[in-house]
Amino acid sequence: METVSSAPDAILRRRRSLREEGTLAEEDGTLVFTEDHSFGSPSGAAGAVLGRSSNGWQEWENGDGRTLDEIERQS
Repeated sequence: METVSSAPDAILRRRRSLREEGTLAEEDGTLVFTEDHSFGSPSGAAGAVLGRSSNGWQEWENGDGRTLDEIERQS
């Protein structure tokens, strides 16, 4: 739910905007998407959710715990 103090302004602005428009909402102490939303990269999506810079290829996992990198780039 919180952002880190080193989060880039672009992440903070996008996260704030998504929350204001209701696309990201708090549910049981976490942020969830209430509707589909396109991002230019997996890292951009991860940053909006996590509130910090991140490598989306490593952060996003499927139900089996495989990262997006494992699924898409190493297949």
